[in-house]
Amino acid sequence: MLTVQVPNSYHLTQCGLSYIHLLDGYRLDAAKGKSTVHIVGMDALYKTLAEHVLCKPEQLNGEELMFLLKRINGSEADFCELLKIQTVQLNNWKKRSHHALMPLVTEVTARMLLGEMLGCWRLVSDILEGLHDSMKKPYLAPDILFLRRSDDGWEVARGS
Repeated sequence: MLTVQVPNSYHLTQCGLSYIHLLDGYRLDAAKGKSTVHIVGMDALYKTLAEHVLCKPEQLNGEELMFLLKRINGSEADFCELLKIQTVQLNNWKKRSHHALMPLVTEVTARMLLGEMLGCWRLVSDILEGLHDSMKKPYLAPDILFLRRSDDGWEVARGS
């Protein structure tokens, strides 16, 4: 991993992302030969980082996936259940071995779900749970589907 020295910045390694540097919003204190850092608004900082990672155009790397998973309101097991993946798959993606790249459709769904769990977006888990529930029910395609106008546009008529 390449370490870059950026003058007049603080390299925020404790978040788990190796490429984060703060230009301001921090204070370094040295007392008794020990240096400590105080960062203003850590929750807001981590939310901003999460939004940046979720919206980046490249695929997530292992450290970014771990960063996001550490901050979700729920367990990794809950996350895996919603995505219908095995925990071992998630662990392989976190390690980011050469043969463990997350399939793109899974990654997009994971980003939406993580975004909701982190409070950036809403309704994704409701949609996924609804889809999973509907897939468990037997579905008989109707020969004819009746639709009627409604105040909001169109709706499927009862009995269809």
